[in-house]
Order: sequence, then C-alpha cells, then structure tokens
Amino acid sequence: MSYYACIAITHLLLVWTAIQCNITAATNTGIMYRLQVEHGLGLVLFGFLYVFLYVHLHPRFELRSSVIVHKISPMSCNSSKTQQGLARDVLRHKRPIPNSVVLAISVCGNRVQEALVMLKSAIAFSRQKLHLVLMTEDEIIPKLRDVMLGWPPTFMNRVTLEFHPISYPDYVNQTEWRGLYRLCSTHKLFIADILRHIDAVILLDTDVLFLRPPEEFWEHFSRMNSHQLMGLTVETELPGQGWYPRHVRGFPIYRDQDDLYLYPCEWNFRTNQCNRLERCRSVESKGVGVLHGIAGAFHKRGQKNKIAYMPIYRTVDEFTLGNSLRSGLLEPMKFWLKRLPATVWCTQVQDILILGLERFINETES
Repeated sequence: MSYYACIAITHLLLVWTAIQCNITAATNTGIMYRLQVEHGLGLVLFGFLYVFLYVHLHPRFELRSSVIVHKISPMSCNSSKTQQGLARDVLRHKRPIPNSVVLAISVCGNRVQEALVMLKSAIAFSRQKLHLVLMTEDEIIPKLRDVMLGWPPTFMNRVTLEFHPISYPDYVNQTEWRGLYRLCSTHKLFIADILRHIDAVILLDTDVLFLRPPEEFWEHFSRMNSHQLMGLTVETELPGQGWYPRHVRGFPIYRDQDDLYLYPCEWNFRTNQCNRLERCRSVESKGVGVLHGIAGAFHKRGQKNKIAYMPIYRTVDEFTLGNSLRSGLLEPMKFWLKRLPATVWCTQVQDILILGLERFINETES
C-alpha cells in the first residue's frame, strides 16, 4: 500500500472516531464520560499510527542511521528511474545477505577512481553475491554510487552496498588518529568496532586488483580454526627479508601465533616479489589472486623504472562490465605487457601476473 493511501485511510479513521464521539455524547448522556475516554484513547492511538506511517513511508523522510545499506536495484538504465529505485531500496542497519562475499574498503581524498577500479575487478570476476562495505566521506558517496549505478544490472543485481562515515571510536582521539598516517589508513584499525553486525569481512586497500574470483579468497575463512581472529600474509617468504625488517628498527614483526591465520601470498602480490619469485612460490602454479599496487605502482607515469602493474590497472580501468573478459581484458593486458622494455619492473614475471586471470577466463568463456 502506498504512503498516500495509508495516510488517506488514517485521516478517514480519525474523522470517523471524532464523529462517533460527538454522536454518542449527544444521544446518551448516561455513558458520555466513558465513551469520551474510549474515543479519546482511540484518537491517541490513531495519532501514533499517523506519525508511524509518516516517518516510515513518507518518500522525503530519511531515517538517520550510522549504518545505511543501499541495495542496487536492477531496473531500467534510465538514470532518473534508477535513482528512484535506489531511494526505495534504502534499508536500515542490516546484516549482509547470506552466502555473500563481504569486502570492505576505506575511500578518502583522491582514491575514488582507484577504489572504483578495484570494485569493478571484484564484480567482474565474481560469480557469487557480493556485499560491499564502503567507509568514506559524505561528499564521496554520490561519486561512488552514481558510477556503480551505471554498471549493468546483470552484475549489480548480485551486489549490495553499505556506506559508513569515516569515524573513530569514542575511546581514541579522533583528530590525532586521523592525521597519524595517510588519510583513512588508521581508520581501518577499528574495523571490529565499526562493523559489529558483520561476522567476517575481507578488508582491502584501494590500490589492489582482483585477478581471480573474490570467493576463492573468501574460502580461507573456512580453514581458520576457532582461535584465529584474523588472517594475514607475510611480506616475503624469505626469512629476514622485506622492507620492515631491513629498514625499520624496533617495529613489531609478526611471529607464529594461535590467533592469526597465514594465507598464501598470492592474495597480496607486491612489487618486491617480482624480482625474486621464490618470495611467493604459490603464484607459479595458481597465478596472482590480488595484485597490490603498493607505493603508487599503478600510476608511476614518466619514471624510468615503470612497473608492469600499470598496463594491468589501466586495462581494468578502461574495461566495460559486460564485455568479453578475453577480448576486453586478457588480450589487451598481454598486448601491452609484451611491449614493455626489459628494464621495467615485473616484466620478467608477466605471465605469472595474469596466469590466474587467464585460467579463469578459459574456464568461464569458451
């Protein structure tokens, strides 16, 4: 029933109650007081009903909540209708849809386009439902939402979006933590406080790309024991190597602990792992699952030591969802990677970089 129909019925009930009260009072003075009380209570109840309907059904009334879930509606591609569908699908605090892969990112500053490219890669390769938790600033929400509303309904009808403001718990100094490192970086440390309604989530940086289905990454949750609260991957498989052990003194380095799950480095393949492939042996047989463009590796234009990550990122950025993964992604990646000079970082492992993607396409596209 529409909002206006409900309000019309409520108005009629209010008028009918008032008329009944006056008629009874005039015809039977012996029971006038009792009826006035009863009808008075009826007016109060109908008043509450009126307010309830106004708050919950009025199209212009927006419920304020720290958690808002936007379910992308697979409607017409017409912009105005799509926006109306989105407005109708605004839900309150809610758990992700069952059997969804839950991905979370923080998006601040100039990271909007990078975040959209990452999300596109996740959606393009996934065959399951995705619940995307976007922790961002108010002015960035329309930029993310409007682009994603333009993606094909055949993909977006499997996707739900949940937006959170960039905020910190009351027990920390928000100003101090917000400026402690790069914008939004420290915000991720409080993910357990922010997403109390979610049991499991993959927390991602914006400068990553999926090159294999996210659900393969999600499967590692089933391998965690009851004591393991989170999973991580080592920076390198070589003892004593890596940037932190070599350059940062006194920095706490991970050691084997019962409450940490160690997942394969194929799900966090970094540029430093290109020159010494033995640092991540699993990619030789499975290929890269998540490509991590650390230190601006996706964008270092004009520098002598360019990185082979750049054409991969650019190809995903220019890819249109719904087009063939083979002709729209794989073939352009191969084309540009083979034309990079040998001095470019990671060219010596270019086949490894796209091995997982190529296998996935061979399995899904004939």
